[in-house]
Amino acid sequence: VRSGEVSIGQQLLTPGVLQTSSMLDTVIELSRLPGSALKNRQRIRFHHAAAEIIARVVLLDSEKLEAGGRGYVQLRLEKPTVARGGDRFIVRSYSPMRVIAGGKVLDPVPPKAKRFREQTIETLRLLDSESGEETVLGLASRRKEHGLAPEELRRYGMTLPEAAESCERLECAGKVYRVGRLFLLADVIHGIERRMIGIAERFAAGNPLRWGIDKEELREKTGAGDAALFSFLLDRGLEQGCLFIKGGRVRAGSGEMDLSEKNGQTLVDIENRIRAAGFSFLRKDELLDCVGDEKKLISFLRLLRESGSVIRIGSDGYMHGEFHRKLLRTVREILLKSGRISVSDFKNEFGFSRKYAVPLLEHLDGEGITRREGDFRIAGPGIGNNAGRD
Repeated sequence: VRSGEVSIGQQLLTPGVLQTSSMLDTVIELSRLPGSALKNRQRIRFHHAAAEIIARVVLLDSEKLEAGGRGYVQLRLEKPTVARGGDRFIVRSYSPMRVIAGGKVLDPVPPKAKRFREQTIETLRLLDSESGEETVLGLASRRKEHGLAPEELRRYGMTLPEAAESCERLECAGKVYRVGRLFLLADVIHGIERRMIGIAERFAAGNPLRWGIDKEELREKTGAGDAALFSFLLDRGLEQGCLFIKGGRVRAGSGEMDLSEKNGQTLVDIENRIRAAGFSFLRKDELLDCVGDEKKLISFLRLLRESGSVIRIGSDGYMHGEFHRKLLRTVREILLKSGRISVSDFKNEFGFSRKYAVPLLEHLDGEGITRREGDFRIAGPGIGNNAGRD
C-alpha cells in the first residue's frame, strides 16, 4: 500500500474479518467535569483509532446522560468506519470542542435500534460483560433464527479458539443449539418449535381429510427459511414424538388419522367402487355420487393414493392398487417373453376398449415399464424393477 492510497483513520486489516458500518452500539461513560452531558440526537465528534467522525447519539436506556453518568448509546455516524467489539474511543462535544466522554464499542455492526427496548438493552448488557459466553448469548439473541457463526466473533475481540470454546460450553449447558455451522439460542429454537407444531396441529384440525401439511408450506409458515434449521427442527420433532413425516407431509400429535365414522365409511365406499371397476379405471365424474362435492372427493382420493390403495392413471383416472399390481406383473411377463406388445394385444389381454388401453399404456411409459417403438411397446428401463410383484 502506497502512502497516497490511504487517508487518516483508515486501518490495515485481514480481509473478511471486520466490516464497515455507519452505526455502532456502545457504552459511554461521561466525564465528571461540569458541562459534560449528552442529550438524545446530540451531534458529537467520535474519535476512534486515528479517525474523527461526526455522529449523532441515540440514548437507548435514558433520556439524558449527566456528568459522570454511564449508558448504552447507538452512534449514527456520518461516514462508515471499521471497529471491533471492545475497541475504546473518545467523545468530544461538537462545539465547543472538548472531551466529554470515553466509551467502548459493544457491537460494531448492529441493527438500527429503537430506544428503551428491553431486549436491546439486555443484549448490550451481555456484550458489556466482557465474558465470552455472555457475548455469544447476547449475539445469538440478536441473530434470532439466523444463527451465529463462531468466526463472526472475531469482530467482538475473540480469537477463533476462544469463540469455539465459548460456543461449545454453552451447547453442553443446553443454552444454545448447533445447527450446521451456526449456533442458535435455545429459547429461539424452542419458540420456533412451538410455532411449527401449532401450525401443523391447526392444519390437521382444519383439514380432517389430509394426512398432514406439505413440508414446504410448513417451512414457509413457520418462518424457518434455512434448510438446515428446518431439517434440524423436523428431526427434533421426530425424536420427541410430536411430529410425524410421510412422503412430503408433516403431521403433529399422532401419525394416524382419526376419521369420523361418516368419513371413514365414505373412504371405504370410494375404494370399493374403484376396486369393482377392475382394470377399467374410473374417472372423477364417475365417483362424484359417492360424495357429491368435487373438493371432498379429491381429498378422499388423495388419502387413498397416499396409502397406496389407489393409483392415479393420467390426470383423471383411478385404479385400485391390487389391479395395478396385476397389470404391471402381466405386462412384465409378456414383454420378457415376447419382447413387445401392441395396443390390440393389450386390449385383448385385459378385455377393455381403446378408451382405457391408450391412457394405461401411456401411464406404463411414464413409469418406465414400457417404451413406445412405432406401433408397439417394448421393455422400458423400469422393467426389471419389482413393481407389480406380490
